Amino acid sequence: MTQICLGLTEALTNALKHAGGGEWVARQDDEVLRVIVQDHGQGIKLKDLPKATLMQHYSTKESLGSGFTLMLYYTDELYLATGNSGTTLVLNFCQVAGQKAC
Repeated sequence: MTQICLGLTEALTNALKHAGGGEWVARQDDEVLRVIVQDHGQGIKLKDLPKATLMQHYSTKESLGSGFTLMLYYTDELYLATGNSGTTLVLNFCQVAGQKAC
């Protein structure tokens, strides 16, 4: 439960900080909890994408820059789509009752 809360908090914080808000939904598909966070900001610039997603403590805003690092660590699968019309994150949590489902 802590992993889900931390992953969701980081994704929502990014949407608020970088896009002024967004929306999210959680779905249970078989044994996978899927959380989708979507915003309508300017997206992550291509030149910043590797650093913004893979480099700990990198941030384009005043922050610790650990959001993506934590999401990558705590999710079983993380998908990212970004562009001029916004960013969508899909966080999959595959742990169900201590058993890895995917």
